[in-house]
Amino acid sequence: MSHWNSSTQQFEGFNIDLLLEVARALWPEVNPRDRVEFRVVPPGQGAFEMLNRGEIDLIATSLTASCERAREVLFSNDYLDSGQTVLVRARDGRPEFAGVEQLGGHRVCAANNTTSLVAIRRYQTAGGQRLVPVAAEHSIDCLVMLRQGQVDGVSTDENILLGFAQMAPDTMLVTEPPRPDQRFCTYNLSDDCRWFTDEPHAFAFRLEDLELAAFVNHALALPGTRQAWLTAHARWLVGHPDAGRDPGTGARTPMMPSPGEPVTSWPPPRPPAAPTD
Repeated sequence: MSHWNSSTQQFEGFNIDLLLEVARALWPEVNPRDRVEFRVVPPGQGAFEMLNRGEIDLIATSLTASCERAREVLFSNDYLDSGQTVLVRARDGRPEFAGVEQLGGHRVCAANNTTSLVAIRRYQTAGGQRLVPVAAEHSIDCLVMLRQGQVDGVSTDENILLGFAQMAPDTMLVTEPPRPDQRFCTYNLSDDCRWFTDEPHAFAFRLEDLELAAFVNHALALPGTRQAWLTAHARWLVGHPDAGRDPGTGARTPMMPSPGEPVTSWPPPRPPAAPTD
């Protein structure tokens, strides 16, 4: 959902736009890009390690919030509802493989240390075949391998794959849904939903940063952030369903309650120090 634009010399993308709107709430008097220092992080566990070592203060990549991961990091309320599907090579305007069910016995790539790779390893077709998982350092490496014929599919969240399909016109998303008992479409109610996992996305913080997480949740609910969400979605995620968000207001039901007391200003107000004799 984000990338480095060599022309503008800036990181750009859906989650970058949303993060900058949150930063605007943190520092309303300045250009948020003047206060935010972007760093490239590895997927999954590698990013958590950087966070917990204090090398970064917040993870804003395309990151799935899960109960297992919540043991290591603190999540904001989810800001995008997505699901995992597959990108394949295109042949005469049609996908080489119609759906994930046709990829049994074929090599499917995902980034290492991600929920996507776990889902590929677990998937079994209706005929009892398994996908052949291939791990790469980053999802973009999988796209290169797909175009070079080293793998037959790239599997990760649809919001990421939409960007890959724009970058590589010789690829396209599968068009058929997975078998019914492997279909996860909590946030996508369309009949042709292709997801075989549900992937709520959230920002991640260190477990002790309760106040920062609470303020970010407050910022995500502000009318300006809701409008920024809609604008960014229209720019970066055309075709992504995200049916969990009200199209009129941009509001969503929080995936999990904000931790601790609400924080609506930054820095948080502190009680006056007790007088000393």
